[in-house]
This record gives sequence, C-alpha cells and structure tokens, in this order.
Amino acid sequence: MKRYKITIEEIGEEVRTIGKNWERGAGGSPEEFGYTPETQATRQYSRTIYEQTVEDLDMASVVSVVNGLSS
Repeated sequence: MKRYKITIEEIGEEVRTIGKNWERGAGGSPEEFGYTPETQATRQYSRTIYEQTVEDLDMASVVSVVNGLSS
C-alpha cells in the first residue's frame, strides 16, 4: 500500500540573543568561572506547521492549491 506524507514547513531567519552561559574561563582567567558575553546572532530555523499522511494524492490539485490557482 502506498501512502503520501504532506508537510508544510516555515523556514526563515530570526535574530536571537545568545551567550550569558556560566562557563570556566569566561571570568577572565582559565580557572575562574563567569558568564560569557551576550551577543546578537541571526539563526536559520525550520518549523513544521502542518503534516498529514494520506492514501491517495491528486498532485495536480496540490500544485493548484499551493500556487493559488484553485477555483
């Protein structure tokens, strides 16, 4: 039996604040603990918005809907 999996993912970039981790060596000397500096970083992300498995798939209908051509 064949099945089809339909997945819609959101992909993009977002600016996040990273750092502020408690680590050895961040306090100035290699033996001391301290917080790492905070900085802004752009990260790419991918989020699954919708997912469905179906037994039958009309590919022409899927393409029409995705491209906004449905009536």
